[in-house]
Amino acid sequence: MSEGKAIRSEIMLHKAKEKHVIITGICASAGTLPACMPRKDGITVSMVDGTTYMIHNPSNVCWGTAADMEQMAEGLHKLEADVAEIYAKRTGKDAHEIRSMMDKTTEMSAQEAVDAGFVDDVIDSLDDEPDAGMCLTNAQWAKMGLMHVPEKYILHEQTMQAGGKAPDTVSNAAPAATENKGKKPQGTGERMKASMDKQQLMQEQPELCQSLMDEGAANERARMKAIDEVFVAPGQEQMVTEAKYGDKPTTAAELCMRLNAVQKQAAMDAATSQQTKGKAYLDNRVADTQQMQSVEADMQTALPGTDNTEAERDKQAKMLADAVNQ
Repeated sequence: MSEGKAIRSEIMLHKAKEKHVIITGICASAGTLPACMPRKDGITVSMVDGTTYMIHNPSNVCWGTAADMEQMAEGLHKLEADVAEIYAKRTGKDAHEIRSMMDKTTEMSAQEAVDAGFVDDVIDSLDDEPDAGMCLTNAQWAKMGLMHVPEKYILHEQTMQAGGKAPDTVSNAAPAATENKGKKPQGTGERMKASMDKQQLMQEQPELCQSLMDEGAANERARMKAIDEVFVAPGQEQMVTEAKYGDKPTTAAELCMRLNAVQKQAAMDAATSQQTKGKAYLDNRVADTQQMQSVEADMQTALPGTDNTEAERDKQAKMLADAVNQ
């Protein structure tokens, strides 16, 4: 659930005036949080017909002392309350009703999710094509010193595989509006030369560069804020520092996946260690029992006789006591 909260925070903090969430397949567990956007102008949440929406209580794994488990339980209760509040604000339902739905794990069809207030509408197709814009690969933007470029300006590997190689140039022609299809866009429509560097781009496209840098800064602030909201167990603080400032900065969602993997491995190691200790304890108790049985057998042979001296009986009693104390 923490990952879902972090992703939702990044989306909400983005400066885009319009945000449209489209749910395909199944939207469940933490995946419902990025889709649970507040009801505001310019924000829509739609589900494709035939998809599923599911909510439930958060869960986790804990290995340790009673105090460790109580701390984990306290964190889960806080997370439950946060998630229920997000659902309640989106749907308009009271917290008690939402908690009841989470307690019993509620699955909904697309129309049921609309009726419950989680989704705005059900769709069966997308009429609008994505906007075309000034696109480069992440590596090309990085060469010009621009990081955290908005998604719409990034050319991904899948696009390159489908349409050929990455462009050597950047187009400054804006996409034509629907009603102007077939007409040449205003402006030169020419392509900038392939050798353009950061300085040239800033001179020729100052507004674009400023927009990219502003959005990059906002994205970085959102990334830091989302990481700060992630629940971190004692001893894992270094992983948070590396996620924020390391050579390979990561998102809050990626950090959560790494933390969960570490916690899972620690639980498995602890279980294996406890199993080994338990087996050793049982083996020692078996050995003690066998030794005591041997001593008892020796005493039963010696005690019934009439020739045992008091010193001999004291010696046998001491042997038995030593065996018990071992």
